Amino acid sequence: GDVTTVEGYIAAKQSWWDNKGTIYLLDNNSEGYFIYNLSCTEEQYNTDLAIGNKIKVTGVKGSWAGQIEILGQDGEGATYEVLEGTKSNFTPIELNVADVKEEHMNSYFTIKSVEVSAAPTFQNDNNTGDIYFAVKDVDGNTISCCIESYLTGTDTEVYQAASQLVLGDKITITGYMYWYNGANPHIVKIVKA
Repeated sequence: GDVTTVEGYIAAKQSWWDNKGTIYLLDNNSEGYFIYNLSCTEEQYNTDLAIGNKIKVTGVKGSWAGQIEILGQDGEGATYEVLEGTKSNFTPIELNVADVKEEHMNSYFTIKSVEVSAAPTFQNDNNTGDIYFAVKDVDGNTISCCIESYLTGTDTEVYQAASQLVLGDKITITGYMYWYNGANPHIVKIVKA
């Protein structure tokens, strides 16, 4: 893959494991990047890579099931540099289900007034792990959604809300436009209409 450098503000953090962090970076327009396996100690993950910090990341641009990522080279994580400036809030890009295109990948978005069209299912038999559900708009366009349990754990408001959704619920969803063989966003907020 090609080595590339991107800059942005840390908007969400998925996990730290084995001296590597996985994070969502956003620019001022809420367009984003998915940074996978960024080399860092746990202390750096908690300090340098705090939510809101601005960083520059250099790594290889890669693709997995259509998802574009910035990732480490040959098992080495991408490198980062902390830049001046912080950001405390991001305004999601407003989309409709029918409008979602690859150019929205990894952006922070919201889709209003959709209906739950596939009831939540859990990754694991004991109702733990990721939660999967789908929503549709008034024209019947659907999008599959995921509550990524590393990003928003079982104790978060959105995880609890998703686990209680039923078919026909009218909701507004907000999240990061993750891609897995098509749009499969990581939802971080659910508001009932």
